[in-house]
Amino acid sequence: MENFNILDQNTGGGNNNYIKFFWKERVPILLFLILIVAIMHFSVFFLALLTR
Repeated sequence: MENFNILDQNTGGGNNNYIKFFWKERVPILLFLILIVAIMHFSVFFLALLTR
């Protein structure tokens, strides 16, 4: 715990704000890209089944 507190004091909270910004802005974009990739894979798999 003491080592974690020392690391937290050294960052000064700026890194924490960057992490919050990262979670608010980047994660929905990553989930959207994963959803698009999943739909593409499913469509290709479905077309492969239809062509057989």
